[in-house]
Amino acid sequence: LSLASTLAALAPEWSPPPNPDPEVILEEARADAAAGRNEDALAKYVWFHNNAVRLKKSLVGVRNSYAVSEWSRFGKVYAPALVKIRATRDAAVKAVKAGKEGEEAFVDVTAINRALDEEDGTHELFLYLDARRPDLAKQVYKHAQSALIAKKAYKLCGKYLDIKEGIPRLTKSVQGMLELHKTGEFTAQQLVQIDKVWIDDCATYIALLAINGRRKDAEKGAGAIRKEWDDPGFH
Repeated sequence: LSLASTLAALAPEWSPPPNPDPEVILEEARADAAAGRNEDALAKYVWFHNNAVRLKKSLVGVRNSYAVSEWSRFGKVYAPALVKIRATRDAAVKAVKAGKEGEEAFVDVTAINRALDEEDGTHELFLYLDARRPDLAKQVYKHAQSALIAKKAYKLCGKYLDIKEGIPRLTKSVQGMLELHKTGEFTAQQLVQIDKVWIDDCATYIALLAINGRRKDAEKGAGAIRKEWDDPGFH
């Protein structure tokens, strides 16, 4: 693609209708991508990323997982989409470093890096914050943890583990997971996946305490969490 065509694709002509429904527009983006209407698809993915949560807060999970993953995959067949998602990520990195938007911008960075399989960038940005903005590093640590573990930065993780916050959060999360079981809204397979998320979260936290030599904290945390769910496999 020429530079002119790439730039044109980054500013396509599509515009949202009055009172747009973010979920409808995301479905349209998927349909446009499948049908080869690439410029419209890109415009809709970008619009969804920039506006979905503002209009419907419940879409934060979809925005930061499914939507950016689809946008990233779309970039493999339509180069301007890849250019745009990386530009979006890079702008968020600059915002974090400039002290603007803070956690919100960091979440954008982590979500896009995960979708692009470029989590080294999340690790690098967290190192920057650890050295220059430890207050913000503490605030965003939970979003960076998986990228830090991938780099085996266990000591750095340990620096930001506060059991006064972490243990109550984990016990509350297990309570929430058990409440989901009672609703009857999920299939058995979905419940298995929900359980796996909570188990991984709890086990990872305790393991990070242990690997940092904080045995008493690890035992205290494990004991508190085990009390919440009487399940041998979990224990």
